[in-house]
Amino acid sequence: MGGESETVERFESRSSAISAMEEDETYLKTFQEEMNEIMEAFYAIVSEEDIREYQRFVESISQRKIAEGALQPGSKAPDFEMEDQDGEMVILRELLKKGPVVLVFYRGKWCPHCNRHIMAMQEYLSKFEAKGASMVCVSPMLPDGTHYLATKRSLNFPICSDVGNVLARKYNITFEIQPFFRDSMVRWGEDIPLHNGDDTWEVPLPATYVIDTDGRLLWSFIDNDPAIRADPEEILHAISTTSARETFSSEMKLSFDASVENSPHPEIEQIPRRKDMFNRRHLSSTFKTNFKKLFGKKRDPPSEFLSRYLLP
Repeated sequence: MGGESETVERFESRSSAISAMEEDETYLKTFQEEMNEIMEAFYAIVSEEDIREYQRFVESISQRKIAEGALQPGSKAPDFEMEDQDGEMVILRELLKKGPVVLVFYRGKWCPHCNRHIMAMQEYLSKFEAKGASMVCVSPMLPDGTHYLATKRSLNFPICSDVGNVLARKYNITFEIQPFFRDSMVRWGEDIPLHNGDDTWEVPLPATYVIDTDGRLLWSFIDNDPAIRADPEEILHAISTTSARETFSSEMKLSFDASVENSPHPEIEQIPRRKDMFNRRHLSSTFKTNFKKLFGKKRDPPSEFLSRYLLP
């Protein structure tokens, strides 16, 4: 009983904090807080068994250390040639002639976190382009799925189908969803083989890379929790670093000797990652019954809230 009482008190405390922030017009929600809301809404409409199963799924990714094994900054970016939603070829080496490239791997249109992240990329597109950067998103979905997503979300950048996860495998970010979680995913409309057109359950772990004009990975963001994504502001910071260095080089006309030219690509300082995560491991029915209290009367019911980021 004591544990349940403490849980309720923790939720009520969080509710008061959120209400205070909502009343403060100067408060700006972080991007990860927006992503957390999607997960919180999901937790509010599914069963406790579903919650435990999802947590087990995330823990299985962590145990396999997918993020730790991904291609890291300083590595040469694998080149690619893929068709986008309009049937146009997207070629990395050609894009790099114009400036840095932001490359985002996402799971598919069935993933609400992916949809919100892609919507954020569209919102920041003009800022990325002002720094000379191009934007490319990649998923293992079949071309009709990527075309539908791009059209539905009015996206103005390439959405490419990496059928068979050919490119994602080169980045070492793919894994197969384990059998224990597959029935739940199908029940939630996340039938991976159907969306991807093969009989595997292989998906990429969501990842974001900034590729510099020399073809090397300058910056990356990848987390073993698929609900944690790169903040657009962090991406913009990484792009700005490349732009500043190129401008400095051009204006000062610096000459480097061969040893410097051939040295490994310098790493940039990364903004500390603000996860703003609440503890999802110890949720009980009190979370579900306190959803409205947590997020205030103004907020949409969880099912309506989630519908903004779901596509059929």
